[in-house]
Amino acid sequence: MFKMPQSNCAHNESRARILREATVAFAEKGFQGASIRDITAAASANVAAVSYHFGSKADLYREVLAHELTLVDAARSEGSAPCSQVSLPDLVRHLFDSLRAHQGSALKQILAQEEAAPSGVLGPALGDLIRPRHEQLVSLLTAHAGAPVPAEAVH
Repeated sequence: MFKMPQSNCAHNESRARILREATVAFAEKGFQGASIRDITAAASANVAAVSYHFGSKADLYREVLAHELTLVDAARSEGSAPCSQVSLPDLVRHLFDSLRAHQGSALKQILAQEEAAPSGVLGPALGDLIRPRHEQLVSLLTAHAGAPVPAEAVH
């Protein structure tokens, strides 16, 4: 049987719906509590679409976390001056404002779920996602403090 290829637009829409519904499900129920069936039903997608677009439930979970971090990064950098031009008090204020602005965000809920019931899925992936942000923060703080950038010992 000949199968018509799915349009790129429909492909992207299906993927986006699954990602959106997975974000809600993982934030509310955690990795273990969220089911692929519930996610795909809410996204009006076939269960096999998760495998097609993401690979597995674990891959979808990692993609949700990466997507949420990207959204936070974009919101944080929107309209901000280059870090070298920001005073330390302004930098700290900006960091706390960013945290307050994302209270109740899906990212915070997912990380809280992960803390309460570790999935074992994120492991090295979480470090890969967080490490560049951590290194940037350490670099900014040491530059403002006039201290040398510390070695790998800073966690």
